[in-house]
Amino acid sequence: MSSRKSIHERAKAKLEIDREAVDKGIEVMETFIKDSDHVRSEGKMSKITYTAKIADTEDMCIYCDESISTGHLYIDKTGKHELRTYSYCVECACKDLKGREAIGYKDTDFCIYIPKDIAKDRKYDYDFTPCVEHKVELKYKEVKEMTDSDREDYDEREGLEALFGDRPVREEEDTPDEELEIEAPPAPHIPTIMSKLKGSVDMPEEFKFADSTVFYTMLRNIFRGKSILVTGPSGCGKSSLGKILADITHKPYYAFNFGDTMNPAAKILGDTKYDSERGTFFKKSRFVSALQDKEGAFIMLDEVTRDRTGDLANILMPVLDGQKYLALDESDDADTVDINANAFFYATANIGREYLGAAHDLDRAWKDRFTGGIYELEYLPKGKEQELIMIRSPTLDEKDADRITDFASRVRDLYKAEEISTAVSTRMCLSTAEFVVDGMSLIDALKQVCLPFYPVVAGDDSERVQVIQTIQSMGD
Repeated sequence: MSSRKSIHERAKAKLEIDREAVDKGIEVMETFIKDSDHVRSEGKMSKITYTAKIADTEDMCIYCDESISTGHLYIDKTGKHELRTYSYCVECACKDLKGREAIGYKDTDFCIYIPKDIAKDRKYDYDFTPCVEHKVELKYKEVKEMTDSDREDYDEREGLEALFGDRPVREEEDTPDEELEIEAPPAPHIPTIMSKLKGSVDMPEEFKFADSTVFYTMLRNIFRGKSILVTGPSGCGKSSLGKILADITHKPYYAFNFGDTMNPAAKILGDTKYDSERGTFFKKSRFVSALQDKEGAFIMLDEVTRDRTGDLANILMPVLDGQKYLALDESDDADTVDINANAFFYATANIGREYLGAAHDLDRAWKDRFTGGIYELEYLPKGKEQELIMIRSPTLDEKDADRITDFASRVRDLYKAEEISTAVSTRMCLSTAEFVVDGMSLIDALKQVCLPFYPVVAGDDSERVQVIQTIQSMGD
C-alpha cells in the first residue's frame, strides 16, 4: 500500500490540524467583507446577495437566456460561499429574489445593492424599472472588490469548509490517478438581433400586445429598415402604436393621414402656390422634408386604403422599394428627391366591409413592398384590454373597467355573427372610461359613446336595439 494520502485524507488532515486557524481566518475575512462589501455575516455563513454590475464581456441571463451585452447593466447573484455567481437581467433577478422571499428563505438579502458609480450614472435609471414593478428594495452602498489574493485565500478556506466540513470522510484505498474524460464545452450562445432587442427593450405599458413577438419583430424591422404595414379594425390602436414605436426608437416622427384628402399627390409632392411678391412658385411638401430629415425619420402613412384616386400607390411604389427616390412629376426628366438611408415607413390600413370609401384589400404590388412586415392586429383579449383601460384611466374602478370590456366583447361577438355592421373599438372603450372617471354613469357613458355608431337606417332600428339591450345588461 502506498504511503501517499488520498485527497480526502489530506483534506481531513488539513481541517483537523488547522481548524482553529481556519476559523480565525474566516472570521477575519467575513469582517473584511462586511465592512467593505455588501455581503453580511450571520455566524459563519454569508448571505446570498444581488448586486447591480456593468458587464465587461458578453453574457446571458441564466433564467431567460437573453443576451447581456458588454457595457449593459445586469444583476450578479452571489452564493453563500461565493463559490458561484449567477448573471441575471434585472427583471429575472427581481423575480428570483421575490420568489425566495415568498418561500421564506432566511439566507438572502432581500434587496438589490447598487454600487456608487452605477447609482450616480443617471443613464441606468430606466433599467431599474422592474424593481419598482416588483417592489424590490434598492440599497446604495459603496462596494470595494476583494483583491485576487484575498479571493483565492477565501475561496480555498470556504470551499474546503463547504465541501468537507462537519461531514464524515470515507477512508479510501489509494488508487492511481485516473485519466479524466473532458467533456466538450457546450456550443456558445450567439446573440441575435431579436435576443438583443428582448434583452434591452421593455414592452411598452401604453400599448398592450396580445403577443410580445409582434412588438419585437416590429423593432427588428425598424432596425433592418423593412417597412411595416399594419391592418386591423378601426380603433384597435394602429396609429397610436406608430407614435409609440417612433418614441422607443428615438426617430423624428412625421404622420400623414390619407383619409382626409382628395389630392394625395399634393400632400406627398407639394403644390403650386401664388404670392403677390414672388409670383407663382412650387412649395415643397412636408412629406419631402420628412424624406430628407438627416436623423432618419419615422414616417407614418395613415389609412392608405382611403385613397380613391390610385395616385398614392403609384407615387409611393419607388419610395418603398429599393429605388429609394421620389419623382416630383411623371416626366422622363423629372426632378427626384433622394431619401435618407435611415428613413422608415409605417403604414396603416382599414380593410373590411364596414369602411366606406376604403378598398376591401390591398393589391399584391402594395403588399409586396412590405414583405416580412405585414401585421394583422385584432382587438385585444378582454384581460389585456382591461389592463390598457386601467393604465390610461388609473382612477377608474376596476369593476367598471371589467364591465366596459365585457360590453365590448359581447358587441364584437354580434359583429362576428354578422348581426350588426360594426364592432366596438378599443378607442370607444377608452373614451367610455374617461366619461365614467369624469362622473357620468357607466350606462350613460356607453350610450353617449356607442349609440351614434348604430343609427336607425330607413326605419330599421334592429342594430340599435341590440346594442341598447347589451348596454342595459351592464347595469345588472
